[in-house]
Amino acid sequence: MSSLTTRDKVLRTAHSLERQAQTLLDQAATLRELLEEDEPPAGLHVVRDPQGPMVYTTEEAADVLRIGESTVRKLMAQGRLRKVMIGSSVRIMREDVMDLLERSRAEDQPLSKPELA
Repeated sequence: MSSLTTRDKVLRTAHSLERQAQTLLDQAATLRELLEEDEPPAGLHVVRDPQGPMVYTTEEAADVLRIGESTVRKLMAQGRLRKVMIGSSVRIMREDVMDLLERSRAEDQPLSKPELA
């Protein structure tokens, strides 16, 4: 039979919960630090992995192509880069981005020609 009083049991449980809470706070702080480290330094242009998502936003496509987002929009307007509408959002298929690169290389034609600017 247990010799612990109800008060002792409550105190023991409270102490255990405090340790668990501290562990969670420590883990949250570690995760926060890791996320902050992944932030690029100011002014650094980040290029995402082209083997990543199946569809890109215009910003992501611009990052992959290493051109401006406005150039991506102009390429879409000219029909050189196909777009997909998902609801009211414009998306670009990864394969269409890769096809544009291949066509540009095959035609020896830059992606951002003067008429795009």
